[in-house]
Amino acid sequence: MKIGVRRHSEKGVTIIELAVVMAIIGIMALFMTPSIGEWAARFRVKGATKDLADALQLARLKSISDVVEYKILLDLDNRQFSVWKGNQRQSSTAWPTQEGTTITLPSGVTITVDGTTAGTIDRIFRPDGTALGTGGFGGVGGNSTSTIALNNPSNDQFQIIISRTGAVRVN
Repeated sequence: MKIGVRRHSEKGVTIIELAVVMAIIGIMALFMTPSIGEWAARFRVKGATKDLADALQLARLKSISDVVEYKILLDLDNRQFSVWKGNQRQSSTAWPTQEGTTITLPSGVTITVDGTTAGTIDRIFRPDGTALGTGGFGGVGGNSTSTIALNNPSNDQFQIIISRTGAVRVN
């Protein structure tokens, strides 16, 4: 057998073949890195929207089943929300019990409620399933819906629409 000559019966790869494959993988990874970052940012805002929509649905369902008001307290400055149980069927004067824990939105995700970007806003669900909120439901003009928008730095936006009837929908 001559040195450096490969026979068809020998199996394996050469160092050059391995280097070419590694170079191709490196080039592909280089081009994919920016899109992975954008995907992750979109995934975070989409997940946060789902979590908030789930909490809104939970508050509505618990209000109906417990026959007492429940509210979602949205802290826009700290990017947090929590679910609270009221003390009455209507016009609760106290919210003594927090249901679950306070949820903080992922970094980079911002929240806007009917155009408001700062302060604390709530959305209240009554035992009949209807919804209302402090500061006017639906912003100026008293619309029949309230829009909660979640955004990320890449300008991906997801909206949660709450109707006065209590229906919660994600756009």
